[in-house]
Amino acid sequence: MPNLLKQLELEELSLVDRPANAQAMVTLFKRDNSVKEETMTEETNMEVEMVEKADFDTLKLENENLRKALIENGFVITAEAIEKKAPEEFIEVEGESVNKADIPAVILKALEAADQAKIQHEIEKADMALTKKAEEVLPHFAADVAKSLLKSFAEDEVTMEALKAADKAFEAAMQEFGKSDADGDFLSATDKLDALVKSYMDTNQLKKSDYAKAYAVVAKTQEGKALINKTYKGE
Repeated sequence: MPNLLKQLELEELSLVDRPANAQAMVTLFKRDNSVKEETMTEETNMEVEMVEKADFDTLKLENENLRKALIENGFVITAEAIEKKAPEEFIEVEGESVNKADIPAVILKALEAADQAKIQHEIEKADMALTKKAEEVLPHFAADVAKSLLKSFAEDEVTMEALKAADKAFEAAMQEFGKSDADGDFLSATDKLDALVKSYMDTNQLKKSDYAKAYAVVAKTQEGKALINKTYKGE
């Protein structure tokens, strides 16, 4: 007589072609969980989408902050690269500062040329003013020396007084040791002879290389001969 086994815990139930107990029977039940699995899959997909969206929003915000920071620090962002923006250059037009990048190249070139001409004119004007002042304040110094001294010490009253005193000393020395002639000037015979030669060259439009030729012509004149004789005497 078969035995009825109760309260057993089976760890494994196998179907084989040659069972040990051919009369043994087992009842199996299987539940349909497809609906639950679909629900779980949908819920899982929604959770994944929410996580992905949160990550996307975070990355988008970080990207916007980075882009803003780069632009504020002078970078130019293009599809190919991120480059440092060149500093803006301005030019003054009728009293207003205008960005060079906003001006057409042809007009910008003309404006820059005009600006350079203006600067050069101001330099020449300042040099002329300095030359005039040097001739007034230190007339007995060499022109270049006087201009250099004025440029360096014009604001130094003590130094300027010393320079003016030196200029007076030069004037006194020139009057004391200079030689006058009948015309009342202080040109030496050599200076007058040189002046005659240069005058002849200017009149005849001769080059500097023709100085010897002009000198020979002047030396044959009465005035030229007299001056040459004076130079021999040291007058």
